[in-house]
Amino acid sequence: MSDITIVLDNVISLAKDEIRDSKEHVRLNNHLLKSFKRNQAIVIKNLDTNAYVLRYVRGSNGLRGLTKSTLACDYDTIIELGITDVSEVRLSVEKASLWHIVHSQWNHQNAAIRFNFRIAIIAFVLGLLAFI
Repeated sequence: MSDITIVLDNVISLAKDEIRDSKEHVRLNNHLLKSFKRNQAIVIKNLDTNAYVLRYVRGSNGLRGLTKSTLACDYDTIIELGITDVSEVRLSVEKASLWHIVHSQWNHQNAAIRFNFRIAIIAFVLGLLAFI
């Protein structure tokens, strides 16, 4: 997938005002942002359950408890990853490939995003076929 993999062992919750803004992002320690760009798509994988999610990374924003081995995310991300105990977890974080981004948008939980993305992909394919 990518050449940069970071393993994390702790999860904390985002503040409620950050979740309202967008629940598609997570926060990492600013030291780890040397490996990732702000708002870059990343794949977070639970190494125990092999469940993964695609999220967009942001810096720590002064969030307390966000160490180099901690991930700050919303409740939905914790559930999707199958995390039962937030203090004992093994997560890997990698840059998302094009396949992960397309797969995530094609199967997005928001029906409006999913529908618009599918229409755009179908229109793109039909446009390519028009040239043939």
